Amino acid sequence: MATTTSTEGEHPVAPSAETKPPESITEIQSETPRSKIEDTGNRDITDLRSTIGKKMDNEFNRCDVDIFTNNYLPFIPPQAERTACLERLHANGVIEPNGSGRYRFSAFRGNLRPGEVTENSHFAPLEDIAKGVAETKLRGRQVNFVYSPCQDTPIRGDIPGSNNRVDACFEKKSDSAHGRGKRSAKAKASKSELHTSGLAVAMEFKTGSSTDDVIDNRVKVVSANVQIMNDDPTRMFSYGISITGKRVTLWYFSRSHSVASSSFDFNDNPLTFITVFMAFMFATPAEMGYDPTVIRHKEAPGYYTYKIPKSANVPKDRFFRTVNIISEYRTSNIAGRRTRVWLVEEVESFEYNADLLSGGEGRCVLKDVWLENDAATEQEIQERIFHDIETSKQEHHPDEDPLKKMKADYAHLYDNKAYQRYFLTIAADYVGEKTKLVPKGVKKTTGLFVNP
Repeated sequence: MATTTSTEGEHPVAPSAETKPPESITEIQSETPRSKIEDTGNRDITDLRSTIGKKMDNEFNRCDVDIFTNNYLPFIPPQAERTACLERLHANGVIEPNGSGRYRFSAFRGNLRPGEVTENSHFAPLEDIAKGVAETKLRGRQVNFVYSPCQDTPIRGDIPGSNNRVDACFEKKSDSAHGRGKRSAKAKASKSELHTSGLAVAMEFKTGSSTDDVIDNRVKVVSANVQIMNDDPTRMFSYGISITGKRVTLWYFSRSHSVASSSFDFNDNPLTFITVFMAFMFATPAEMGYDPTVIRHKEAPGYYTYKIPKSANVPKDRFFRTVNIISEYRTSNIAGRRTRVWLVEEVESFEYNADLLSGGEGRCVLKDVWLENDAATEQEIQERIFHDIETSKQEHHPDEDPLKKMKADYAHLYDNKAYQRYFLTIAADYVGEKTKLVPKGVKKTTGLFVNP
């Protein structure tokens, strides 16, 4: 699927070895089927989790963890840097030899009995692992996302219903306590620090590994991402991580399909685990699913500016700042068109306080929608209609053909293309990024969120 953004002027319009439950696996379809969209209104996300599990169950796929890391991670860190990171963590005592010629994480040696420790304390060493990873030098890259434990922090959003919490996350460094240079216990405990716009990877933990634990983790990771994709117009796709006992599952969510990896024991596979952390921490915002053509204004939550990039039909970059939402809906799943319609005004730049563009479109309507890969955009459809109308001028019809009289009655509309006044005027059109192609080895799955 691809996203398309168009602006329409003149006529603003109203909204038109973990314990796993059994799963059924079939070959994945090449296109996400259309489905009936259910608007969940203002209901809290925690009240919708069971509904989300049922809705998302039909659009999920699974693959081996190697297929996931090679095809869905933001990027693959070079082998030399991964090895150097592993050696540094060894030198710092974060990992240790396991006696079989391999490494393990020092803090997670031995077996854990459920209820022996809290989730917060048991998974606290993940922060030390992340700090060690952040010290790695990757040529041409920097740390853009940081690991943050946030069990007691509500996730805020710009739309209703965002009342859930996650155990930890990777968030934008600029939005985190790390980025503000005040990484303190007080800052970590703040209940106003986490917003869906900064939450790049939602993480859920369980010390146990029962079927109930597996299902609970899955539903919470998925519901957190449903809320992120509903709330944040800047997202093209998003990620999640669930850890049940010592088993890690990686998650990818997009408008065309969603994928869960097979689980792996992170203590038996520290290099794989470190690779995942490096890929998320050193990724660019675009690699993490943030659309570079849409920006959220922190100065005014709920307001955005869209960029229509320069192209053959657009001589220079154009910017449209939102004034108000005309039409949107909040769903209990992720795949689909997810249409948003905004009242916007053309401005000079991406900046929140950018001046209105002199001689620009003024106020108009912007439609942001994900389309099937082979679907025509609204501008392409309109151009075809105009072409057919122009072609019809040259067509001859027998006297008895009703079209002959109709053309005579409306012949004046051919003059100077007057018929175009009955159509919306499309001021600009842009086809954005496409979702990832489905690689070999990814199979359609059902039953991920059902406890038999």
